[in-house]
Amino acid sequence: MLFRSKPISQATVYVYVMLVVVALGIGIGSALAGILSGGHVELGLVPLGAIGICVFSLALSVSSASIALSMVWTALAAISSGFYFVPLHTLLQHDSPPDKRGATLASTNFFSFVAMLLASGAYFALITLPEPGGPATFADIGPITLGDAIYLPSFLPDFPFR
Repeated sequence: MLFRSKPISQATVYVYVMLVVVALGIGIGSALAGILSGGHVELGLVPLGAIGICVFSLALSVSSASIALSMVWTALAAISSGFYFVPLHTLLQHDSPPDKRGATLASTNFFSFVAMLLASGAYFALITLPEPGGPATFADIGPITLGDAIYLPSFLPDFPFR
């Protein structure tokens, strides 16, 4: 049995609840992306996911006073992230040559983890700037994701939209 010598603060409980909301949202978004794709690569969900991440990150930046509203925006951003990542990973697996698929996926995972390290550094920089805070960080993330939503379709000219 696990015991804790100090009581958990209410703020800590909210952090744990938000982590659960993010995990469930990503899971739900990934499952929905799989269902909506109908068993084939559906790249039209990627811009939808990127726009969702952008919009809900911006909404999260202005709703920090309400925990319930923050949970809703966080869940919707997490669901949107499932729409963003699942089709891209499906395309990667579908288009990689079978004899090189393992190397392709390993390289992708390596670059994903490097990007996560860089994102952690960027997050640290954003929260330690003068006037730090969560709302400003989410306000910065939204337009970055919107730029990605605009760039990806131009990079892949056969990007189908539904």
